[in-house]
Amino acid sequence: MDTEGFKKYVRPFIDLIKESGAPYFWIASGAIRDYFVTGGMTPKDIDIFFANAESRDKAIHYLIGQGFKTIRLLPRHQGAKFNLTDGAVPEKYSYLAQGNKYSYHSMDIGCWDGKDEDLGEYACTPSGCISWFDFTIEMAALDSNNKFICHPDFEHHITNKILVRNPIQHAHPRGNNRRLLKYIKNGFTIDQENLLQWLEDQEATFAYRFDRNKKKLKQ
Repeated sequence: MDTEGFKKYVRPFIDLIKESGAPYFWIASGAIRDYFVTGGMTPKDIDIFFANAESRDKAIHYLIGQGFKTIRLLPRHQGAKFNLTDGAVPEKYSYLAQGNKYSYHSMDIGCWDGKDEDLGEYACTPSGCISWFDFTIEMAALDSNNKFICHPDFEHHITNKILVRNPIQHAHPRGNNRRLLKYIKNGFTIDQENLLQWLEDQEATFAYRFDRNKKKLKQ
């Protein structure tokens, strides 16, 4: 697996965030998954995570100060989505724009700092963050120290397009069936055991969110 190639590919983004003075952060989610998929999927955004709100805000304020444009705020992780489409990126950083080497149309800045009622304290590190992802093919991160962290089966499963449900069980699952359908349409396969577990997860997710919203309405 060409992890060195990925490190080189996203280095300009890491260097950009380091300019802000944020001490530690990591890239995770779709940008890594899609880079290593054998054909078929193109990353649409790059997700950058921080361990605390102070570091996240330092990066956001720096990007805005440099002229990057926000698409919207991200209330769930209290971060921001920045526009990377051609013409929206400051001229100084035009090499990061969509179509100029990269396919990313946005850059998401957020943090899972342990205060989220759903995510808990596990997400304060790269390994904790990826432990909340739905499938092993999503469980990888590259931190600002150039360290690549991933599930032991990440390479095998993503190379062979095998869907295996995240074996780490938290309070409740987080995925949805649209994500599963997207993977299948892009040539991924899932065995019966993992499919049945996934469908059971969806029932648990629905029940959890229904109860949570019901409690909020009573408050």
